[in-house]
Amino acid sequence: MSSKEDKIKSQIFRIKELPTLPIVVNRVLKLISDPKATAQDLNKIIASDMALASKILRLANSAFYGLSRQVTTITEAVIYLGFNTVKAMALSISVFDIFKNSDTHYRYFSRESLWRHALACGIISRKIGQKIKYGEPETIFLSGILHDIGKLVIDFQHHSEFLKILEIADKKHVYINQAETEVLGVDHAMVGYWLAQWWKLPSEFSHPILHHHHPNVYQKNVEVAIVHIANALCRQLQLGNSGDELSQEIDPAALSLLNIPNSFIENIANNIQNDLEKAEVFLSFIR
Repeated sequence: MSSKEDKIKSQIFRIKELPTLPIVVNRVLKLISDPKATAQDLNKIIASDMALASKILRLANSAFYGLSRQVTTITEAVIYLGFNTVKAMALSISVFDIFKNSDTHYRYFSRESLWRHALACGIISRKIGQKIKYGEPETIFLSGILHDIGKLVIDFQHHSEFLKILEIADKKHVYINQAETEVLGVDHAMVGYWLAQWWKLPSEFSHPILHHHHPNVYQKNVEVAIVHIANALCRQLQLGNSGDELSQEIDPAALSLLNIPNSFIENIANNIQNDLEKAEVFLSFIR
């Protein structure tokens, strides 16, 4: 990182003011990487945070996951949904909770519209992951949800500048990342990447956060390609709002890398509203 980039980072990304991940979530992330971990181990950690455990059970029993029976404990949730699904639940709920307190509005934009965009991106990423038999579809689901987290950091730490960014994007008809660079000298992708590094999130989250607008910069990375396609499709379908009203073309190289036919993308587009309705429980965590 150059001295200029260091200076921008120190001015924009004020670590002492940033929220940290809950201790329970950090323990969950550490436990998941332990091959000897059991469902009971995960239950013991999550049960120590009653609010988090309650929300995870709400998610597990929601229409989004479509279980044929009701689960009443975290251990059951792990058995029926898997370690990585419960990990994704814990991290997504925590991020929703950390950044939920905001009344940011600008014409077509609101905090809920940004979360709706992020959730739609996660859902589409998950569907693509399932299609290409990606190792853990729930991991790529969370990557999609987190891709715009840098915008939340900018709004959290530089609220007046964020409103100016929204105004510039609107009046100049430019992408929000262009407006961010004009005002701050850096865009949300880089700021989100800094947060992912500070939170010690693995590369399957940090790389899509950094490169989702420009997958050609990080070629042949499956996670980046998936989240790029999902984000672009969300913009084309106007699912939520990510800070501007511009559409975005899908990079053909990303489709080629994943070997995804256009017919599959069309099928996602035709069914996404139904999928979003099933995932409405996620948005209840920010209200």
